[in-house]
Amino acid sequence: MINSFKIITTLSLVLCCSCLSAQWTQVASFPGAPRHHPITFSLNGFGYVMAGSSDTEDLQDLYKYDPIADSWTQLPDFPGGQRGFSYGVTSGDKAYVGFGATRINETTIRYFDLWEFDADSEAWTQLADCPCSGRRHPALVATSTHIYVGLGGDSQGNQNDWWAYEIATDTWEQKADFPSRERHHPYYFAIDDIPYVGFGHGAAIYNDFYSYDPSSDEWSYVNFIPSQGRVAGTQFSYGGKGYALSGDGDTHENLPTGEFWEFDPSNKSWTRLEPHPGIGRWAPGNFLIENQVFFLGGETDFLHNDMWTYTLEFVSNTTEAQTEGLELAMSPNPSSGMIFLETQESELTVEVFGLDGKLLYTKKAVRTQLDLSSLPSGSYSIRFTDNTSNKQVTKQVIIK
Repeated sequence: MINSFKIITTLSLVLCCSCLSAQWTQVASFPGAPRHHPITFSLNGFGYVMAGSSDTEDLQDLYKYDPIADSWTQLPDFPGGQRGFSYGVTSGDKAYVGFGATRINETTIRYFDLWEFDADSEAWTQLADCPCSGRRHPALVATSTHIYVGLGGDSQGNQNDWWAYEIATDTWEQKADFPSRERHHPYYFAIDDIPYVGFGHGAAIYNDFYSYDPSSDEWSYVNFIPSQGRVAGTQFSYGGKGYALSGDGDTHENLPTGEFWEFDPSNKSWTRLEPHPGIGRWAPGNFLIENQVFFLGGETDFLHNDMWTYTLEFVSNTTEAQTEGLELAMSPNPSSGMIFLETQESELTVEVFGLDGKLLYTKKAVRTQLDLSSLPSGSYSIRFTDNTSNKQVTKQVIIK
């Protein structure tokens, strides 16, 4: 079990760092073989890196990163076989990995499988195969209820189809095709359960970007990024915004800097952030822990295994600060789920948010206690609103 004092201290340091100008900091290097197309994700406050391709072979190893100790642990190999050009995403308290390709006896095998990883048991479960063709470097997007996959390259070339996997039923359904040119290695992320997909490589290196509405099964054009076309970078979402990081430019050469862009869906705009050190990298990976992105791998003139971290600003619903004067204390923190409140207000509305800024649910709480035992282990922010005065306060809590 992770020491509670260390967790609280680390969160305090992160909060302090967010008050300073953000910058990239080097941390412990990845101990496995340097690689491109690493599969990366995070769960329960740990980062995971697996598979991808080295100079000599496709890989299936798996490593776990502890940000408090700044150290790595090797876990048993991924049971789905060696693969590169594959991706991993998380939904709820599980990770989902699939697709990609490898070579067996000089024959390219393109996967159409999907696997679920449980970080608590460190066990893998193979799920229903996609009815689509096997796919190298597609878009793979997770929402709270579905995993979406599409685009990428099969044995016939680049594609623009789009498929939805429903987590609850372990079933697939084909959806409306991506509305623009076929392509592989696009950038993608989800914001408030809306997938965004674009850029990538087909007949050219593209610079267009689109959103997909699951409720209507319709695509909408968003805009261009205010820079050159790009392919083969890495991406993530946090706090209601999306991020595109590194990659190759419109000549399919490494970008001249490690470009880092933030997308705001409210006005469909892109803002340039501080690039990672060095030039852009082809096919790197990243994982997000709290409000810190960890960036690693990829290729320039050589394959990399160094890792860098950048602290994003906390969004308003994850910053522990009083708003409009509501006075409230809560304990214990970390908690096993039952939280005791100290406040003068008799009835509160409670909104619980994940660290990606997504509202998980709303409930009422009496003055003395709040039961969050149904939540998986992790960090959450809670906004308390007094139902009479509308005074508010937002606090962070760790459920263990």
